[in-house]
Amino acid sequence: MFYHHTLPLPIDNNPFDFGQHPYSIFGRNNFWYYYSRNGIDIKDLFDPSKKPKVYDNPDHVTQPSDDSVPIVVGDNIPKDPTKFDFTCYFKILKTHLLGQNIMMNLELKNDVYLCLQLLSMTQQGLTILADQQQQQTDSTTTINSPDKQFICPLGSLVFSFKLQKVDSDLKHHLQKLLAIAMVDSISTRTAVQSQKVDIKVKFVKGSISQDIYANNQKIGGILTEYSENDDRFDVNLGAGINVHDSTFSLNRITGGSPTNLIVGREDILANFFNNFESMYFTLIHKGLEPFKERLSQISI
Repeated sequence: MFYHHTLPLPIDNNPFDFGQHPYSIFGRNNFWYYYSRNGIDIKDLFDPSKKPKVYDNPDHVTQPSDDSVPIVVGDNIPKDPTKFDFTCYFKILKTHLLGQNIMMNLELKNDVYLCLQLLSMTQQGLTILADQQQQQTDSTTTINSPDKQFICPLGSLVFSFKLQKVDSDLKHHLQKLLAIAMVDSISTRTAVQSQKVDIKVKFVKGSISQDIYANNQKIGGILTEYSENDDRFDVNLGAGINVHDSTFSLNRITGGSPTNLIVGREDILANFFNNFESMYFTLIHKGLEPFKERLSQISI
């Protein structure tokens, strides 16, 4: 069967081998595209020991012989390879750091959790974006077996990013901040407000993933992962939202259709980062207290 929700899968269901080459998680493309609002060199966003192989033309990409990640940059990047409008997105984005630099792939063969693994190679300030993801639900079957796949629909919003050197007393609050920022980004879209769609999060204590609902219909989820770094923590955060092209997508729930897209992924992602970056600075200085009322309002 097919699962029509863009949801992170639990670690126990993840067949990814941590020694697996990032090349093997690609679907339609065997490389990444890179988009930057501020012109930062993509190599500066990677760990010095894990620099990517950079190409200026997708036709020149070859499978690396080492563990480097192939990335296409420059004038030959398709303007809109996934119908995600980066020009529109960058116009809405108001952050100082988050969301400014994006690695994008049309389709990943694994779930949001694997996007987070790629972040282990990179520095803070890089976002990983995908248009679609697919995941084996049974590691004994092939990825092409139609009844053994996790599939999120085309037009989903699947992204991950990293925060570095987070204090230990703040790291567990970041999942709550992630939830609030995502709910507020979705809830403030005009179509969502006009249809009075109720966006909520179902928190499961101790879980690294939490589900997001629209009018009690599951439309996505969020995911967090922590790794200790010199008494502080690197925190990888991810989310997947069914925005378009699904019976249970946000676009359908708000009255849209495949030919009438009234909710934009660009708006949701840019406003998410606008919300989250501001909230994160508040969390650092004031803790969780300023967010407790809003957290209660969005919780199921």
